[in-house]
Amino acid sequence: MVPNEALLHNWFYGNHYVRELAAVVFAVLMGSVPVTSIFHWLFDDFDSRVARTATALAPAVNTLKALIPVAIATHGGGEATGLAAAVAVVAGHTCCPWRRFAGGTGIAVEFGALLGVCWPAAIAFAIVWLAVAAASRHSSAAALAASAASPLAALALGVEPVAIVFAALAALLWVRHSANISRLLAGTETKIGKKG
Repeated sequence: MVPNEALLHNWFYGNHYVRELAAVVFAVLMGSVPVTSIFHWLFDDFDSRVARTATALAPAVNTLKALIPVAIATHGGGEATGLAAAVAVVAGHTCCPWRRFAGGTGIAVEFGALLGVCWPAAIAFAIVWLAVAAASRHSSAAALAASAASPLAALALGVEPVAIVFAALAALLWVRHSANISRLLAGTETKIGKKG
């Protein structure tokens, strides 16, 4: 390795702050990909069944777009870098710069980020989501319950930093679901499997 290459190697790969910044920027960019809008643009001209199937796959893709940068950040930089990437990917999704800083509610993205930084807490998240969705038939109620349960699960697992960060992300998710909360309280929220 020539001296200039050695300097570049040590400055980039050997510098924790540069790696953390790169992880956060990558997470914001991944989070900002407007998956649902892209799917609508790609599939709206197809048969309605194809369009509905593509739209139904959007949450899985949103989960992956969060899981990938957070898992890379956690593996390469440790828990703190992974948590920074988790916040960044959720911020990129909920405040998407390509959609005038509007964005999604963030449930699938929060799940993907949690899966990347603390998979046992993500399993608890999924179990609560499935249980509440089955009982209430409301996806929004399931999302709210799961997001509230995930920091408690992280706390029970002894990973307090994860619990603190995901409590803050859960608060953001509850704010983003304010319209859903109003409809749940009024009894007008659309149930799973029914058209709004």
